[in-house]
Amino acid sequence: MEYQFFKEPFGYSAQCEYEQELFAVLLTEELQQVDQVAAVQAVIEQAQQTGQGQKWQGQQYVLLISDDEVEIKHNSEMGSGYYDDDFHQGESQLSHYEGDEEAQAAEHNPFSQNELSAQSQQAGCGLQDFSELLIAWRDFIS
Repeated sequence: MEYQFFKEPFGYSAQCEYEQELFAVLLTEELQQVDQVAAVQAVIEQAQQTGQGQKWQGQQYVLLISDDEVEIKHNSEMGSGYYDDDFHQGESQLSHYEGDEEAQAAEHNPFSQNELSAQSQQAGCGLQDFSELLIAWRDFIS
């Protein structure tokens, strides 16, 4: 995963390649403190130790963490049956939009940093890549 970090007047910001732009938004908007990063890292460790999927709930985003991948979704994506208990066995499901649902979802997504399309309200990457991103971010902001 390619990324860059920046020190801004308002704090720190991150930029990732297009497919993982939502991870950059997460870092910039929800993980500005080392202890916040540590909380996510603890959930990752728990997923690795138990072999079961774990969920980290932020203010705007949810991370679904299995033993080998991480999915990020905006909170507006959650709570509508888009994933089920199979995730806790290490399997996850991505949401699928059809027709008017996509337009409605796009209307109700308040992103403060980026204006993201309905298709980019979720992203995924390998657990190792995400762990390395978190370590680099933690080192940058500390």
